[in-house]
Amino acid sequence: MKWMLALTLLALWSGVLQAQTQSAPPPQPVVAFNLTIEAPDDVRDLLERHLELLRYQTLTDLSDNE
Repeated sequence: MKWMLALTLLALWSGVLQAQTQSAPPPQPVVAFNLTIEAPDDVRDLLERHLELLRYQTLTDLSDNE
C-alpha cells in the first residue's frame, strides 16, 4: 500500500515538474545596444569573436556617455 502511495506521489511530482519546464520559456537577454559589423566574412567573424565592445551589449546600466 505504501509503494502505491509513493508511486502516485512520484507521478504527481513529475507532472508538476514537467508542467513548470514547459510553461516557462527561457529568459531572453536584455540588449542595451545593437552593433552591426559590415566587413568581409572572414574579418567580420574575427571581429565578432574578439571585439571588446560586444561584451557590453547586455549591460543595461550604461550611461549615454559610456
